[in-house]
Amino acid sequence: MMRHALVVLGLVSCAGPNDHKSEHKDVQPKPQPTLPSSTEPHTMPLQLTWKLSRSAKALDIEYRVLNQTDKPIHVLDQIVTTTAKGLVVEPDRVIVRFDPDANTLVLRAGYLAPMEAVRKGAGVGVEDETMPVARALAPNAAITGTKHVPLPLAPWHPDLGSSASQVMAPIPASPANVVFEVSYLPDDQIAWQERPAADGQKLHMPSPQSFAIKKQTLRGDTQKLP
Repeated sequence: MMRHALVVLGLVSCAGPNDHKSEHKDVQPKPQPTLPSSTEPHTMPLQLTWKLSRSAKALDIEYRVLNQTDKPIHVLDQIVTTTAKGLVVEPDRVIVRFDPDANTLVLRAGYLAPMEAVRKGAGVGVEDETMPVARALAPNAAITGTKHVPLPLAPWHPDLGSSASQVMAPIPASPANVVFEVSYLPDDQIAWQERPAADGQKLHMPSPQSFAIKKQTLRGDTQKLP
C-alpha cells in the first residue's frame, strides 16, 4: 500500500515590526486506488517457441514446447498417414493450409479436422480420421522437434491425400505471415489405444472420442516468410 506524506512549509515574514500570523488549514490527501497485492508478470503455463528458416527445397522449422504446469501433458506432434500397407508415422510433416481471411500460412504439427481444413463451399468425405501419435511431456520439462515443409508451397492434410489441392484454399506465392501450431492433450481421463503401424511398431494414440473432447492447440508467434 502506498503512503503519502504531507509536508507543510512555514513562511516567516521579516518585513516589518508587526508579526503576521498565518492560518494553516489541514489539507487531506486524495484517496488513492488500491493496487493489486502482486505486480509480478504473468507466466504462460505452456509455451511454444519456434524458428523458421528456408533451405533449397523446404521451409525448416525448429520448435520447443515447455510445460510449466504441475501436471503432465501429451504433445501430439507426430502426424500419421494411412497407406495401402497400413499406418505410417510422418515425423517431418505438418498440416499446410492458407487462411485467406488473415493472409496467413498456417503450419500445424498435430490434428485438424478435415472439414476445418477445406475451403468454404468445398465438400469432402473422409471415412477414417487418423489421430496423431502422442509424446508425454512431464511437468517443468520441455521437448523439441523439427519439421520440414516441401517447396514450392502446396496445401497438405494427412486425411485428404491428393485431393488437398482441390478442396483446400490455394496458397499464394508470398503469404504475408506464417504461424506454427502444435496439438496437445491434458493428462485428464484420456482413453488411449495402441494401433499397429506398417513397420510393426505400436503407435500410442488417443481414442477419437477422447480426442474430440479434450484436444487443444498451442500457437506460436507470427513470423514472416523467409
